[in-house]
Amino acid sequence: RSATARVLIVDLDVHQGDGTAQILQGHDRCYTWSVHCSVNFPFGFSEKHAPHLGKDRSSLDTALERGSGDAEMLDAISVNLPAILDSFEP
Repeated sequence: RSATARVLIVDLDVHQGDGTAQILQGHDRCYTWSVHCSVNFPFGFSEKHAPHLGKDRSSLDTALERGSGDAEMLDAISVNLPAILDSFEP
């Protein structure tokens, strides 16, 4: 059985990848990068009243402004992905 040395998960959609971040929290061999809308669910909840709805942090979170399009998404990828690949080496 072979083992994977490092895993990079890139989550590109409107919602923050907080579920993936939560599952992989503390796993040093996994790097999670979420590119998402800056205003999305869950928002407006306090940890005190709804701790299960708090946003877990990815290794890197890139929040785009509401209304961003392909150009902004591609810019986020071209700026961040090479640096992630160079530093994490998945």
